[in-house]
Amino acid sequence: MLPKARVSNILGGDEHFSQGFGHDEVTNDYKVVQIFQSFKNGKLLVIDVKVYSLTSNLWTKVEDFPFGGYDFPKKGYFINGALHRLAAIQK
Repeated sequence: MLPKARVSNILGGDEHFSQGFGHDEVTNDYKVVQIFQSFKNGKLLVIDVKVYSLTSNLWTKVEDFPFGGYDFPKKGYFINGALHRLAAIQK
């Protein structure tokens, strides 16, 4: 069982979670990617992206994640050693 990742708590928002799992061939580590978004009245309030490493048993926050305001699909595709998801850049 993974330790819980803390996410930003925005009360009254419409919350979306998306997760993916894969193997990082460079570090020989299994990882989980978690994307949390909160919207209110169609406006993105917060996006919180974290990566869990099985080797370190820690969640790490991804700073300056350039994608947001998009309803990420529930699943990604693991191709050529990387997790791929459809995303849109928010301007």
